Amino acid sequence: MHNDTLSIELDSINQNQMLEVHVVGDDIGSYTRILISPGDTLTFTIKNYNIKFTGKNANYHNFFNALEKKTTDYGDNPYRGNIDVYKKNTKNIYNQKVIFFNQYIDENNLNSNEFITLVKDILKFEYLNNLIQPRSVKSKFFNYYYNTNKGVLATIEEEYNKREDIFDVYTYVDNVTIEDFVRTDLLENSWAFKNALDSFIRFYFTNDDFLNYSSEAFLAQKDFIQKNFEGDLEYYAIARMIREYNKRGFGYSTKNIDILKNTINEYDSVFSTKPSYKEKMDEYLDELNNFNFKLTKDALNSRLINPLGDTITIGEVFKKTGNKIKVIDFWASWCPPCIREIEKAKTFKNELKDKDNVEWIYISIDKDYNKWLKKTLELQEYFNTENQYYLVGGQNSTLGKSLKVRGIPRYVIFDKQNKIVLDNAPRPSDSIVFKRVIDDINKKN
Repeated sequence: MHNDTLSIELDSINQNQMLEVHVVGDDIGSYTRILISPGDTLTFTIKNYNIKFTGKNANYHNFFNALEKKTTDYGDNPYRGNIDVYKKNTKNIYNQKVIFFNQYIDENNLNSNEFITLVKDILKFEYLNNLIQPRSVKSKFFNYYYNTNKGVLATIEEEYNKREDIFDVYTYVDNVTIEDFVRTDLLENSWAFKNALDSFIRFYFTNDDFLNYSSEAFLAQKDFIQKNFEGDLEYYAIARMIREYNKRGFGYSTKNIDILKNTINEYDSVFSTKPSYKEKMDEYLDELNNFNFKLTKDALNSRLINPLGDTITIGEVFKKTGNKIKVIDFWASWCPPCIREIEKAKTFKNELKDKDNVEWIYISIDKDYNKWLKKTLELQEYFNTENQYYLVGGQNSTLGKSLKVRGIPRYVIFDKQNKIVLDNAPRPSDSIVFKRVIDDINKKN
């Protein structure tokens, strides 16, 4: 680094590869994607967080930056309760990007068939991924929407229960088939393809009546991958599945720990040849082998504050609730799905409390105690318990880290002996599945 000049040499590029270039400042940043080839030299300037490439292949390198500035972003197209409108808008955005690309090719005399084919594939799979996972989660910081952690069928279930027509998901996803995803050539060059591959396996090709991220769903997806893919495509799909399930707490309960450990061990010889895979799998396996189905002493000593300002530990809460099944509901004042669950599942939760000996414990991961207090008082009529707490340290507390509280709403079910039965339980609004879990616990106790 010398003054305002930065020189980077990448000696590991031995084939054409898609890279991301990020510019990060104190409070804003930007990024773009580029396709580079062995021997490429990148020359670019950064002004007001805008990246502009010059020199050889500049027209190729500047394409994605231009695309993002001149076309609508999928993040500006949220699902608002009508899947037909969402599909139409998503398709319009995709067509807009394709038209822009074709114009860009002509205006800049692009003649690389490899680049043109790759960009077309990237645009296609970005579009498909947005179809299968409608964007309905708004960013806390920007006017931007993200994909949900559920597929299109779950997203529109409530909508179509109110309609007389039948939703044809095959037509909705433009008649896509498994053959469209047998594309080993895109593994190195397209995150859009890899994201869509994972989403379609989880939410389309194996989207039966299984609860998301359950043992049944995991085994169904694993079986599908093994039957339909081979080689690097199979290994990537399995590794990605393990990562996504692990992120959501799968494996950290008596019901599914062996399933995850056995799958990692099954592919160990393959993962050992891929350093990036091996590192993460060893990390997961180490955590699983050392996981305690009862909260550690440090986790039990995590401090909670109630609406009156009194401090108590989660261990003391467990003692106070006695010989009951316990459900911890992790939520936050800024989380609309969390609040919807608190409001809509009130009757069901009251029934479980009265008839099935279930104690509900609401724990907020808010960073601001006062914002939590204000929201919890607003929702007072929907809470059916005195167990309402603010978690000191939130996600970074010992309890938060121990249970890997990353996404909310998050429900952790403990049996009457305070042993974790399900670390990432279904939402209470999914009452049939949730009741099945509670019934299983009561039968064993």
